Amino acid sequence: MKIYFFHFILIITVLTHYLIKSEIVFVFEQFKNGVYEYNSIGEELEQQKANLNLVDKKISPASVRSFYLLGLYIKEKYKNIINKKITSKNVFIFSKELDIHVLSAQSQLLGMFPLEDGIHLNQIEIDLAFPQTAIPLEAQKEINQLGSLSVPKTIKPFALRYFSDEERQHLLSINEECPRLTRIKEQNSKDEFFKKEMKDFNDKHGEELLTLFKISNRTLIEDYNYLSKIIEHYIIYYATKQYLNNDNNNNYNLDKLNILYKDCVDFKNKSFIYVEATPDISIISMSSSLKTLIRYMEERIAYDQDYDENSTKIKDDRTPKFVIYSNNGLSLYYLQIFLKEAFDISLKYPDFSSNQFIELHRKDGIPYKDLKEEDYHVEYYFNGELILKINFVEFKNKIGELEWSSRKINNFCKHKSANILDHAFYFSLIFSVLIIVYSIIRTKQASDKLKNLIDDKF
Repeated sequence: MKIYFFHFILIITVLTHYLIKSEIVFVFEQFKNGVYEYNSIGEELEQQKANLNLVDKKISPASVRSFYLLGLYIKEKYKNIINKKITSKNVFIFSKELDIHVLSAQSQLLGMFPLEDGIHLNQIEIDLAFPQTAIPLEAQKEINQLGSLSVPKTIKPFALRYFSDEERQHLLSINEECPRLTRIKEQNSKDEFFKKEMKDFNDKHGEELLTLFKISNRTLIEDYNYLSKIIEHYIIYYATKQYLNNDNNNNYNLDKLNILYKDCVDFKNKSFIYVEATPDISIISMSSSLKTLIRYMEERIAYDQDYDENSTKIKDDRTPKFVIYSNNGLSLYYLQIFLKEAFDISLKYPDFSSNQFIELHRKDGIPYKDLKEEDYHVEYYFNGELILKINFVEFKNKIGELEWSSRKINNFCKHKSANILDHAFYFSLIFSVLIIVYSIIRTKQASDKLKNLIDDKF
């Protein structure tokens, strides 16, 4: 009987967990840029030597479409947030300063907020709507086609922000921001275990990659940075399906290329785990972003708690509802590793156009004035798969236990701004101690002088 009762309680608990309704009130999205429009890279890669940036930074047409469709998915899934009331005050979009990241974000935005007709003008506005320069006669046809529209089509004016200096420093996906971190990655790549992994891969596929890309310099595959970049080029090469119409590589059958792709992805996965996104690197790299994410969530909760259901006055909502980071695959792995350290989640390889969402849910049926942080929970998705579901308070506390402070990160990376602040802090501390010591000495001297004066008189 006890066993049946235990099973009953377990079933009720599980059903309650999944049947309690909630509303999504905030979303954070981070995605990897789309696939580059591929060019042949053999000779270029050999000539780059010190510069390992990808040769062609244009986004492929397939990726533009992929992100547009992702935008449509977001528009449908988060329709309680992505609606006509949402403004640029509620949507924050951040991107790296590279065309591939900017275009990836813009493509998704077109899906989230489809083009609409421009605002209609009255005749007075139409007569006034001319720039201060002469309009060429060739443009008259387009002017006539406008009719009363301000522009043929328009999109909601969401500002695309570049990461701030502080975010660039703390995301640390750009190695130059933290030379010490770069040295740690170099040391990790020379670890005996990883060197064996690299040798095993080279023995199996090194010559194959060099032949495929017509690279004559065989020493490139012995250096981790070059090997990693060659593999990344192959993954791009594979993703754009260039081998289907490449006459020079007809001797490579699809099965062989599929095996090579699988092993390349497997090696990149290992390089993330053992070299570029180890737990310490990931925690340092994501601390600032996750601290900001928690602050956004707290602002959203505070807005709910302050909401008056009975008031007829419309409250100006300037809190973030949807935050988007257009970044690279390494940054996606930083977040995954951080969450793995905190919550022991499973890891997923961040292929091109991969996305991850962190949603803040509010439990339904509770009056706004009675809401507490415990009435919210967090869900984490990777490419649409639910990986983590956890109460907001536990989520916040676990993140807080692991995250590094700005001062600690600055000291670790030796940022100039931090050094100046540290010097100023220590200078003021030393100066304060000297003032205190001086005051004590002066007080003692005055006391001795008074004592001597009293002794002389009596």
